[in-house]
Amino acid sequence: MNRIDINGLQEVVVFGEVDVVPIIGAEIAGGYVFNTNKPTESGHFLSGGTAGGLNVGAAVGVGYYARGAEGKSINYDFNFVVFSITLTYDNIGLHGGTITYGPGAGWSKSETNTKKTITLKDILSFFTNDDGCE
Repeated sequence: MNRIDINGLQEVVVFGEVDVVPIIGAEIAGGYVFNTNKPTESGHFLSGGTAGGLNVGAAVGVGYYARGAEGKSINYDFNFVVFSITLTYDNIGLHGGTITYGPGAGWSKSETNTKKTITLKDILSFFTNDDGCE
């Protein structure tokens, strides 16, 4: 039993992001997500979507998600010159957030969709010829 992540959903991310929101714009991020319950399900991810507000920035950072990083979310991004904080909500409520370091200014609200592109399990399966079927 995993006593830290009883439900098996918590994930930690390291990533880079770019925000360009001159009233209406886009936010995009990519990086690596660590699955705390099943390390072989850790992998690279991409996230992006439309945003509204007045925000520009580029940064690298870390984040935490209580119910997994994948899927659709609503994000509130606040840039404070050299760092930013983002709060992320899913259909249940607040479930995560990030802190980043890099130049930026402003704030925005975005609707994004995060997808894993390749996992450690995918890489291991490639080298062991294991297609995951039992």
